[in-house]
Amino acid sequence: MNFTDAFVWGFFLLAQLADIYTTVYALRAPRAREANGIIAWLMAKLGKGWIVVKLAVSFGGAYAIFISGERWLIIALAVLVMGVALSNYRIAKKNA
Repeated sequence: MNFTDAFVWGFFLLAQLADIYTTVYALRAPRAREANGIIAWLMAKLGKGWIVVKLAVSFGGAYAIFISGERWLIIALAVLVMGVALSNYRIAKKNA
């Protein structure tokens, strides 16, 4: 694995972990709810197992993009996920 690929995967992992952490953090607020219907359903059905499913689907999709050679798209997705994590954090701070 070269430096570029390591960076792409590292940044993507960081974005996913930031999203998971801030989601859990934001949901500690008294009236908080998960806005993503699919994730909310997974949370209801699997408890903390939703994290494994989220990571598996996210990395499976990213791998499919990776083998197509479109590494820029993985970075773009990671930036979007970081935006979600930032939104989660702001919501958590606002409702704390």
